Amino acid sequence: MRFKIPLLIVSMLMTGSVSYACVCGGEDSPRIRFDRAEILFSGSVIEVNRKAVKLAVEKTYKGNIEKEIVLTRSDLETDCDIFFSKGDKYLVYADEVKLDGKVVFMTDVCAGTKRYADAKEDIDYLETPARFPELRELDPPKDKKARPTTEPKRRNQ
Repeated sequence: MRFKIPLLIVSMLMTGSVSYACVCGGEDSPRIRFDRAEILFSGSVIEVNRKAVKLAVEKTYKGNIEKEIVLTRSDLETDCDIFFSKGDKYLVYADEVKLDGKVVFMTDVCAGTKRYADAKEDIDYLETPARFPELRELDPPKDKKARPTTEPKRRNQ
């Protein structure tokens, strides 16, 4: 029993893997995620490997993208990575990034990418048209300069 705890500690120290924590800062809402992302779409995973993920784009919310898109994965694995599963549908917020002299698309948890089934708040925001206020709900201008004049200005000829 006495040797189990030191043995556990030694075995943990001997494993060569390094873990990087994910810390997302700042305000976070569907509107903020929409504004920050360069492209935003829903799509299903066609292919996954260690370096990239290929998705079939089903609906584009922002940006100009093809029917299929490849997202490049980072070499360092962190808690911020999205672990895509083949066949699953995702809502993807992504950005263009210059990597090894090429422009690629990348995403992570902090961007807002998640399984489509877990993205209800975002989908509601994206699918619901903005409501315009009724005219009676608008406040009248308080500054007289903002009101139109009743007499048209005459130009000197």
